[in-house]
This record gives sequence, structure tokens and C-alpha cells, in this order.
Amino acid sequence: MEDEGKIPPSRIPSYKTTMTSASKLQLPSSCNPPSPQNPPQELVWVIFGATGHIGRSVAKAALSHNDLVTTVGRSHEDKLTSIQDSFRAYPDCYLPLLCDVRVRSTVDDVIQQSINHWGRIDIIANCTGYSVIGACEDQDDYDIRNQFETNFFGALNILHASLPYFRTLKKDQPEANNNYHRAAATSSSAAHAALSASRAWAPTAPPNTPSKV
Repeated sequence: MEDEGKIPPSRIPSYKTTMTSASKLQLPSSCNPPSPQNPPQELVWVIFGATGHIGRSVAKAALSHNDLVTTVGRSHEDKLTSIQDSFRAYPDCYLPLLCDVRVRSTVDDVIQQSINHWGRIDIIANCTGYSVIGACEDQDDYDIRNQFETNFFGALNILHASLPYFRTLKKDQPEANNNYHRAAATSSSAAHAALSASRAWAPTAPPNTPSKV
């Protein structure tokens, strides 16, 4: 009789069997995975808020995959030298720019300079936005309005500036990069009420837009 709580040796998978099974795992062909016949394609990114924690991580991940990145810092906080210090390990693979997403003209400049420099844009990641921690009733009008100007209208300015370019391209279905927007809106707390309100209706790329925004 087998001891209770013990697994019989015959039922314990061997290391060799486990490794053999794992080595056969493959991505489905519908994912169009890289292969010798399908080498990875170099992509051009424009990352707004590339000096923040999320934006800097996204930018370095893209650069580590040999992609090209326009790293956009905040014109009212950052300097070009600070962006260069952050991405010095990737020379000739990034374009440092400054922008205030609340000001449409500066967003237009970033899009145009990126196209002029790289020749195209494949993906735009909006990693701007911030939250003033505190109950909504404890925040003054300036704090609340500024969060909306950045989190909502900033995203809208990026869409307005980029969609005309992307609609001229013949590409696949867009991959909307708004996961952070939705997470912030659905995992709210009283201390982030203004952030959640500004993110809840943050604009996203409309369906069937030939781009990756």
C-alpha cells in the first residue's frame, strides 16, 4: 500500500521528459513568429514620456531589440542632456526630443521630426501622465485641470497629430497602447480620483486605423 501524501516514482515526470516536451513548444503560425525565413523587422518607435519609469523601460526594451526610438522628454522638466545620459548605451539608435503634450504644436513637431529623421513611424507609445495623490476634494483647480490637460488632452493631441500620417499607410490592425490608461481607471482609489477620472475616457485609436498607436 502506498504511503499517503507520497507520489509513486512511476508517476513523477523525469527531467528528460520535461525538457523534451518544453523544447517542442512553438508559437502558432498566426503570430507570425521570427524565424530564419522571417527575421525580426526593425521598428521605429516614438515614445512620449520616455524619461519616466514606464517610458524609459519601454524605450530601453525597444532599443535592446535593435529598434529605433524617438525618446521624448517633458520640456518643462527635462533637458536633452538628461535624455542622452539615459540612453547613451544605444548611440545612433535614438533621437532625443522635448515636448509638452498639453501643447499641440510641440506634439506636431515631434511627429514631423521623427518622420524626417527615421523616414517612418511604426509605433507610438504614450507614457506621459501623472497623478496628484490625495482626495479629489483636497486638490485645487490647478492640480485637477493639469491632470486632465496631460492625461486626457495630451493623449488626444498625440492622436490628432499622428493619425493623419498613419491613415496614409497600408498596414495591419492597430495595436492600441493604452493598457496603463485602463488599468489606472479600473483600479482606482480615493487618493487617485482625479487620475482615474482623466484616464477613464482617455482617447484611443479608433478601430480599423492602419497604425500602431
